[in-house]
Amino acid sequence: MSAIDFEVTVELNSTDRIKAMIYNIFFRRKWVIFYVGIFVIFSLLVLGAKIFGLYDVPMPLVLCAGGLILLLVLFLVSIVMASQGANSKRWLRFTETSFITSAGRDNKHLSFKWQDLYYTGSTKNYFYIYLDASQFIIVPKRYLSKEEIKLLKDFI
Repeated sequence: MSAIDFEVTVELNSTDRIKAMIYNIFFRRKWVIFYVGIFVIFSLLVLGAKIFGLYDVPMPLVLCAGGLILLLVLFLVSIVMASQGANSKRWLRFTETSFITSAGRDNKHLSFKWQDLYYTGSTKNYFYIYLDASQFIIVPKRYLSKEEIKLLKDFI
């Protein structure tokens, strides 16, 4: 394995934040996407059976299915709305022993040992570094060279 030691400044936009939230909620916890999928299929079957008159579905069941679909849509809209805002810049440094980042308005540097991190993951366009179960850093791969992507991918 090659030594890892490089730094980069990344700037997140709203698309980055939306993709990160969706990754965090649905793909990092694969069981959530399974249950949401089952729920959506069941609700659509109930609503479809009522709308097309295939089965006399009781009205409380129809209202529950429609209400839960509405809640899911509102939840997804809230994800999009929460991701809006000013683009944020963050300085990152990756070394063999730790991950260092700037944080807060005063840009204090925080250092985290690799073995103390909660979780690390990656997708086609991003690395996700979880400091704990609820806080994570998004590293868009577009700011990294091909060599840095390979080093980081091999390392984590």
